Amino acid sequence: MDYFLNLLKENSFVGALVSGILLIFIGFLFSYALKQYRSNRLYKILKKELKDRNSDFLSSHLLSSVTGYTQNQIEVLCSYHNKIKRNESEKESWRLM
Repeated sequence: MDYFLNLLKENSFVGALVSGILLIFIGFLFSYALKQYRSNRLYKILKKELKDRNSDFLSSHLLSSVTGYTQNQIEVLCSYHNKIKRNESEKESWRLM
């Protein structure tokens, strides 16, 4: 362990390389956590709105107006969540599995 820390302190290339890899890893973790949070939030809103409206599908436009996300973000997040499925006949609407 002391050898590794000494190498990081004395060799600027290795220190920069390790720092860069750590920054990329932290950025990836942040992006993953944010996508998880947003898709779970969207799932809860979709579940509530489907129950309130007594409907099988909700449009991306409606979800966009409720959440404040763009329609493109709605499509990405709904496709990412494993309990949300796209309507096969009308591509701009979503349902729960």
